Amino acid sequence: MTMNDMYDQNVEEVIDSPKFSEEELLENRKWMKKSRAKSRVFLLFSTIIVLSLFLFFSQPLFIFNPSNSTEDMTSTVILFNMFSYVFLAITFVYMIYYLVYLHKRESLSEDEQMETFESFKKKYNAFDLLGVIPVFLAFLTIINGLWFGFATVVGPSMEPTFCSGDYVVIDHYTNDFVKQDIMIFVVADGTKLIKRVIAVPGDTLLVDATGVYVNGELQETYFHTITHYTYDGVLPDGAYFVMGDNRTNSNDSRSFGLVHQSDILGEVVFQVSPTTCEIGS
Repeated sequence: MTMNDMYDQNVEEVIDSPKFSEEELLENRKWMKKSRAKSRVFLLFSTIIVLSLFLFFSQPLFIFNPSNSTEDMTSTVILFNMFSYVFLAITFVYMIYYLVYLHKRESLSEDEQMETFESFKKKYNAFDLLGVIPVFLAFLTIINGLWFGFATVVGPSMEPTFCSGDYVVIDHYTNDFVKQDIMIFVVADGTKLIKRVIAVPGDTLLVDATGVYVNGELQETYFHTITHYTYDGVLPDGAYFVMGDNRTNSNDSRSFGLVHQSDILGEVVFQVSPTTCEIGS
């Protein structure tokens, strides 16, 4: 074998030798597979969030509804809403960037992909981290829209059971209220109130100048206005008589009358931030 033959053979071996090992290529394939799967999950939960916002946006106690007054939400919830919207906007922008980047990377050869493998892993790790929040928000929007709402107690009308500023959880779908349950409902001017159920459908209710009577039993004699609601009869289906626990400082059925099923937002089922307070006047 001549020197030229040996030189040509060495050159051929250098040209034919792989630039990256099989292990390195396999690792790249695994990362690409994970990236495709994570992209699909991200798109799925992002879609769920958008659909949830569209379906539940107008609900009075939906925490992502910006039309809710600050009296319906704590500062923590307001900040959470703001963070959620900003985060979703940032995440959406990054998602578009990453999906475009991934699509371009798919069109490259494996050797070309390996040239940017370390950069790709960093981008994927950022995408993976951001992908956790949409999953959480998707579940939160569904739970909040379908089952449970959140509200802040404002004013002294339910003292000492609830103090002003207490944070409560509401079950949207309770429709079988019994006496002593606590409900949240909307009155004619759109104000949301929290009161205790005193009389339910089928009860005999008498409200006159001497007081409030349910099935013949005296419940309350105090009226904070000269003119007040009067009633004498059996409560029909879907009608409730409610009062605040702080009877001398509560705007309730003694003034505006019965609460109807269509105006009820839900039952208070949990007090997130219990505090203690004295009954104010």
